[in-house]
Amino acid sequence: MAEEIELKLSLHQPGLLLRQPLLARALSCRREQLFNVYFDTSNLALRRRGIALRLRKQGRRWLQTVKCAGSGGAGLSQRPEWETPYSDRFDFCAIDDAPTRRWLSRPALTAQLAPLFETRFQRTTWRFATAPGSSLQMVLDRGYIAAAGARERILELELELESGPVEQLFALALELAQEVTLIPLVASKAERGYRLATGGAAVSVVRRRDQPGADDWRGALLAGLENLLALAAGADPGPTAAALRAKLRLPVYSRMLLRLTALACGVTLT
Repeated sequence: MAEEIELKLSLHQPGLLLRQPLLARALSCRREQLFNVYFDTSNLALRRRGIALRLRKQGRRWLQTVKCAGSGGAGLSQRPEWETPYSDRFDFCAIDDAPTRRWLSRPALTAQLAPLFETRFQRTTWRFATAPGSSLQMVLDRGYIAAAGARERILELELELESGPVEQLFALALELAQEVTLIPLVASKAERGYRLATGGAAVSVVRRRDQPGADDWRGALLAGLENLLALAAGADPGPTAAALRAKLRLPVYSRMLLRLTALACGVTLT
């Protein structure tokens, strides 16, 4: 099992990002085209359990990925994932969490799995050594989500920790945000795909027990941030939402949101 720790950010100025001197510090840079298909049952059994099942085509090979509900919020997530080669059928033997493996392996469930939505995007990945013993990947994705005859654009930045403290993600994001507007992104590609496939219908999702709750101040701050970010990312044409979106795209406000997200998630910044 791998533990994925990443900070998702919405991006409005990809050209400005690509001109940042910071990119010259990258150890490597690669580009690839990715095609992904997400599967679930007709009653969204996986979604309700907080599980995402994806097939990804990379070159000539296919990879199967299973992700479970994680902790964090307001763009920062930490969750378990299992990635294995795929050949003609789903195989969940590599999942070392026994309850998840048994639940997914039931013939009655696997017989109902069907494609629900897909994503296609160009991915540019830079790898950075941010401090001694610390490294991360910065990923720029540009493309679309397709479901139920509709499409949504993908334009986002992900900072994924390879090794070292999670503070390194926010340090790099704040450095970039001196020039580029980066706003924490609440909804993942999978969450947006489900929303598109279901016409926006709400689905109750299992969350991990270590999620902050509304009975502590961090949980209350996190909930407030997510509501604010969801409004800013929405398509509400009203004057209040439009004014909010315009404000948050100013670098000073995007840096403030990054610091508030770190505070709500228990990350100490210097």
